[in-house]
Amino acid sequence: MIKDFAGISVLEPTGDLGQREMTTLCKTIQSLFEKEWVYVVLNLSQVTHLHYEAVQKLVLSLVTLRLAHGDLKIAHLSSYHRKIFEFAGIHNHFETYDSLAEAVLSFDGSRSDDSWGHASA
Repeated sequence: MIKDFAGISVLEPTGDLGQREMTTLCKTIQSLFEKEWVYVVLNLSQVTHLHYEAVQKLVLSLVTLRLAHGDLKIAHLSSYHRKIFEFAGIHNHFETYDSLAEAVLSFDGSRSDDSWGHASA
């Protein structure tokens, strides 16, 4: 499910994020990028399990968005999720926030008029 908050796409996966689910999630991020929607928040509040190898796929999505002057930020990274990110060696690559609101608001200073944003849906 994708929600839009003032030009910021919020992805809210649920349940288990294994290899297959993470591949689907990364394809969704790629489709947002292709629409020039490069400001993305991944809300993990409803994710019960992360596969440690699967989360490494997020780094490619992060790099793709940053090259387009966007970003991928993580909301609701629980202590369990954080341990998975640390074990996978990707914890230092992402900005993480305790709440969805904090993650969305964190884009305020990083977006510029000449950066890509949302096109009309």
